[in-house]
Amino acid sequence: MNKVEIFERSLIQNDEKSFLPAFGFDDKNHMQKIADIDGSCQRISIRNGLDVTIFDYYFNQQSAEFARAPAGIELCVLFTGAGDTIALDPNDQNQEIDRIPNKPQTSYIILTQDNYLGKTEIPAKSEFKGISLRILPEFTAKLKGFPTFDELAAYQGLNHSSGDKYWVSMFDTPEPLYRLAKKIYDESFSSQPNDLVLEADILQILTEFINIMRHPSKAPNSSRDKRLLEQAKDMMLNNLAHAWSIHEISSQIGMNKQRLKAGFKAEFGIPVYGFLQAERLKAALKMLQHGELSVTEISLAIGYANPSHFAYLFKRQFGSTPSKIKLRG
Repeated sequence: MNKVEIFERSLIQNDEKSFLPAFGFDDKNHMQKIADIDGSCQRISIRNGLDVTIFDYYFNQQSAEFARAPAGIELCVLFTGAGDTIALDPNDQNQEIDRIPNKPQTSYIILTQDNYLGKTEIPAKSEFKGISLRILPEFTAKLKGFPTFDELAAYQGLNHSSGDKYWVSMFDTPEPLYRLAKKIYDESFSSQPNDLVLEADILQILTEFINIMRHPSKAPNSSRDKRLLEQAKDMMLNNLAHAWSIHEISSQIGMNKQRLKAGFKAEFGIPVYGFLQAERLKAALKMLQHGELSVTEISLAIGYANPSHFAYLFKRQFGSTPSKIKLRG
């Protein structure tokens, strides 16, 4: 039985007396199609072209629902969630294009340039709680510094998945973003919400998202990215002699090159090649101290075909030539 309460309103301080038409997913029509769900949802019109939806749902039974949305932007902070949201071919709803996990404590940036067709698959006994800003392109056009679709597509540092008409980012929610989202959630569901406070906080969280999009290297890596980056690090450590390239590493772990480079430096505090060189030289130092291999053999063992170049890098790192270290050993 559907027990969802859905409220739609404008901020009290807005001059407009009538509700703006819903955009993004039409929460009211969409949620009322789901048979066994409890909870509540508020859609608040902030500006002409900017909505916020605050939601708290509990799915008693497994659900798989289709929904369409026009071109626009969605910025979401998910407190709790489960299952997947699936991007489908607008011309063939049986054709799956992409699958995006609905993860707790995760934030999402979704840009679409055309009508979007999606399906949400949610397991039974799942809670969905969070906030979502939905924005029309006409509104972002007025915002100074809001990245365009083409700009985001060109820089893949935050990219989770993308196509010709859509771009998706997901990342672990930074603490400032979480605090703002929770404040908006609590205020909107209070008995007497302060609309001036709501408006200020919603504009602030919009600014936080813009800063993340503008400076993607400062955004935290998602749990999935962290796992892939650890995999990349282990691959290099397990075969220091291999002539690793960014292209090969990114292909093997399934992460694009720009995201690999930006994520690796953010996660470990050092670029990929800087890490590889430092680990090779540390391994060389240990080999020299054991004294079993020649300098040339050690150079080749850690991936440097040119012993002179190896000696140069080694001295720059440790202040002594490989030969002197070997003699001491």
